[in-house]
Amino acid sequence: MQKLLFLTFLTGILLSSCQKQAYETEILIEAFPIEESLPGTRIDLADGEYLSNGAYFAGDYLVFQAIRDNYFLQIYDKEFNLVDKMLYKGEGPEELPDAAWQGQWSGNPADPTLLVFCDSKKRVASLNIHPFKGVTKVCDIPVSEWISPTSIYQTSDTTFVGITLDMTTGANLFSYNSDTKILRQLPSPFEFADGAVSFYTSQQVMDFNRKNLDICCAYNSFPSLVIYDKEFNIIRKVNVGVKVDTATLTNDSEYPSFSKVMYYNNFILAMLTDEKTSEAKLLVFDLNGNPRASFAIGKSIGFIADEQGQRLLTVKYDQNEDLIYLESHNMPELLK
Repeated sequence: MQKLLFLTFLTGILLSSCQKQAYETEILIEAFPIEESLPGTRIDLADGEYLSNGAYFAGDYLVFQAIRDNYFLQIYDKEFNLVDKMLYKGEGPEELPDAAWQGQWSGNPADPTLLVFCDSKKRVASLNIHPFKGVTKVCDIPVSEWISPTSIYQTSDTTFVGITLDMTTGANLFSYNSDTKILRQLPSPFEFADGAVSFYTSQQVMDFNRKNLDICCAYNSFPSLVIYDKEFNIIRKVNVGVKVDTATLTNDSEYPSFSKVMYYNNFILAMLTDEKTSEAKLLVFDLNGNPRASFAIGKSIGFIADEQGQRLLTVKYDQNEDLIYLESHNMPELLK
């Protein structure tokens, strides 16, 4: 009987411990189960001097956010041949004064429809790229809402989710319903210094899970990311290497920082860069933020997951030539 009571007591302790671990909402990751370097092969692109580090696949095409010219998008096929340059700067019926594309697309892979955001008009718009048929307004966010999205995604017919950045209150996650005209802005999960400092220290990037609408936000000034469910409840706060006291964080701090995050199949991929060396790692987490792998990818400024080609593409900058190029890496076994 005493032995049975002891086993029951021990089982209760273990269950309590497991439940506590399962519901732990903030973790510090100091190592990854897999830590490897990914060798790569250079790929030069036509007109690479006009490209930025913003690039994603949209169906059968690799689409870059272009800079330094009078158009916003530069399109390549799967073999990296330049296909087109489109969405010109202007106020004409087929133009926009500014436009940001952050990887969201829909429709036929041979004729994908891209979603872009024009900040000066506070407008979400769509366009096809093969062939280009003009720009269609999807939604306008009222100027009276006083938000300035640095990223925005459409998660349903009427719901838009993104990050807004304010000079005095910093960056926060928001949602907007184009039917009810209701804007919801979430309080920050971290404490930041008051005033203009938070404009720099709270900046973040985000992506959403196309399957269950979870959201992941990764910070540009310190190595933390936050995973939310579709109701904006926090699933997990993940600190990598160090837990930063964000209340005392300044804009000249040199912590490792995230510059891109994306959902890929059943994983979260995030690029973490060492601010002192510029060396980057592609970190892999499961959907709850548990660590799975860390891949060293050199001095990268972006990455692209090529599922069809079963490879990872990292975006590099050639300082001598002043242009963007790619490196191709075999897809790690974990991600296949």
